[in-house]
Amino acid sequence: MKTKLSKLRILAATSIVFAISFNGLKPAFAADIDWNTTAKKPSTRKNWVYFHGLSGDGRAGIWNRTDKPLHQLKNWHWSWRLGWVQSCTYDNQDYCGSVLRQALTDKALVVRAEAATRLGQRYEGSKDMHAINWLEAAYQNPKNLRNTKPLFVQRRILYALKQIDGEAALNSGQRLAQSHVTTTDYWQKINRF
Repeated sequence: MKTKLSKLRILAATSIVFAISFNGLKPAFAADIDWNTTAKKPSTRKNWVYFHGLSGDGRAGIWNRTDKPLHQLKNWHWSWRLGWVQSCTYDNQDYCGSVLRQALTDKALVVRAEAATRLGQRYEGSKDMHAINWLEAAYQNPKNLRNTKPLFVQRRILYALKQIDGEAALNSGQRLAQSHVTTTDYWQKINRF
C-alpha cells in the first residue's frame, strides 16, 4: 500500500511539473542550471521539461552562454543533442540551422534519424536546395548502413526529401532509393499517395 501511495505522489508531482512547464512558467528548481556541466550528462526529467518549456529566445540564451566547445553539438550528451534537434524544428534562431546540419552526421543513430525527420518537417513544401543537399550527403554516410543494408535513418531521409517536395528533391530521392531493394520499395510506397 505504501509503495502504491508513493508512486501516486510521484505521478502527481510529475504532472504538476509538466503543467507548470506548459503554462509558460519556469519551475524554480531548474532556473539555475549550470549548462556547462549539465550538457555532458544525461538529461534529467526536470531539466528536460524545463528545457522544452523555454521559448526560442530562452534556448538561444543557453546556447550562447555555454562555453565555446559546447557550440558544437557533438560535445553534448546524446539525450541533449536529441533535445536540441527537436527544439530547432521550427525555431528560426541563428544556431538552429547549424544544429540540424551537425545532427545529420552525429555519432548516435537516433540523433541522425531525428535530424532527418525534423529537416523534412522544417522545410516541408519549400523545395529548399540546401536541405536537399544536406540530406543527400547524410544518406551517403557509411554509418547509416550495417552490413551493406540501410538502417532506418535512410528511410527517414527519403521521407524528408518527399516532404521537401519539388523536382530536385523527388529526383534525389528516386536516385538515392535505388541503392538497395528495401529503399526502392519504400520510395515507391511513399510516392503512391
